Amino acid sequence: MFGLLELGLPGLSPSWHSLGGPALLAWCYVLLEVLLRLTVGTSLISASIAMPGTAVYGAPSSATPYDLINPSWVWVSGAAALLLGLNLLLIHRGRRARESAAV
Repeated sequence: MFGLLELGLPGLSPSWHSLGGPALLAWCYVLLEVLLRLTVGTSLISASIAMPGTAVYGAPSSATPYDLINPSWVWVSGAAALLLGLNLLLIHRGRRARESAAV
């Protein structure tokens, strides 16, 4: 059971050592970013409460206010993919090191 949690939550594996806490925090931030963008439209909670009009700032009228302040989905999904990939690499290296030490 812990093996599945280890794979799905970067930072839980002992292979992360002292970087486990920051990795888990970054993972929670990315998940919260995705959740808020899917439900509210932006990850900035204060912007979802009161967003000024964009015409005042000279932005094109076709742009929504959220388009101007949200990072691209490429960056959000790239951060999640990077964390998961690094997690898999560290878990694999840690297991290989434990197996070689046991022999």
